[in-house]
Amino acid sequence: MEAEKFKDHPFFLKIADIRNKISGIQNLPIQYNEHKEYILNSLDYIEVRLKKFTDISFIDEQWINNLNNNTLQNILNQINQFLSDNNFQHLINIKNQLYNLIKTINIDFPIPLKSEDYFQGIVNNFKEKIESDIQSFIQDLSQKIKGNENQIQQLNANLNALQQNYNTTNNNVQQLITKFNADFTQFQDQAKQKLEEQINNIQKDSKQILDELNKKLEEAKKIVNVIGNVAISHSYKETAEYHKKQANKFRCISLGFMVVSVVYLIVIIILTTMHHNADWWQSLIRIVAATLFIYPAQYAAAQSNKHRELENYNRKMELDLAAINPFIELLDENKKKEIKEKLVERYFKPIEIEKVSDNAIPTTLLEKILQMLKSFKN
Repeated sequence: MEAEKFKDHPFFLKIADIRNKISGIQNLPIQYNEHKEYILNSLDYIEVRLKKFTDISFIDEQWINNLNNNTLQNILNQINQFLSDNNFQHLINIKNQLYNLIKTINIDFPIPLKSEDYFQGIVNNFKEKIESDIQSFIQDLSQKIKGNENQIQQLNANLNALQQNYNTTNNNVQQLITKFNADFTQFQDQAKQKLEEQINNIQKDSKQILDELNKKLEEAKKIVNVIGNVAISHSYKETAEYHKKQANKFRCISLGFMVVSVVYLIVIIILTTMHHNADWWQSLIRIVAATLFIYPAQYAAAQSNKHRELENYNRKMELDLAAINPFIELLDENKKKEIKEKLVERYFKPIEIEKVSDNAIPTTLLEKILQMLKSFKN
């Protein structure tokens, strides 16, 4: 097989492709890393074995085509399947196929017996070349060392100067660090002191504001309490004024009826005395009729008395509600609550109004007058 055709054969391109894909596989478990290394080493071995230690004139083109189309293609397919499903069995299959391929190459193209001497000659030539290069390097280095002793001494002097500068600079840096630590500690203490002062001022201002708010709250409670008392006492005041007007109205009505009855009686008496022949029976009837005005007068008086009692009751409730807070102001809060609880029953219990008795209506007087008329009739 020709050398150029063998060198550019797709067999070696496919080996490079397989090597790249295997090298790109990462994060394998420890037990499969060995398979990866084996595969890479096997590929290197096959390539070197065929290119360096095989007489290509004995290589049949059909033989290498079969390896390329069958064995290497199967290995490439196994790699693609592994990259798709991560099944580690594919790596094991690749390893086994490469093992068989190496075995086939070694059987079909064994290394010549004199190849060892060939390798030894290469090693000896390389060794002699290295030794010659080392000797030349040592000689050149010795000459340079001898020619540059003054430079070395100057470098040592410069090194000593640099060491002194370093020591001086280090001392300065240490002093700066010490000064910085002292300044920082002082600044930290001052900042801490100012922070504590600000915190104390804030706490003091907050306490003062809170005390003011509590004071305003107590004042607001008192104002609300006073407003409530004023509203309730105002209601009692209005009710008292209403009953006052009603009592005065019924009192005027009662007085009106009484005045009418008295005037009527006086007129009857005067008319009777002026006529000597007056009919006494008729005069008596007129007197009885005049007494009938006493009934509505008595009823109006009873209503006036009832409204007067309601007025007095509401006046007293108004006065109590207005005076209760100043009266208990100096007591403690628990005592205030106890007194107010006791007053609740008194303030909100039903009002008891004395009923007008039947004796307030002058029915007995009417009965006596009627009996008197019956006696005159008989």
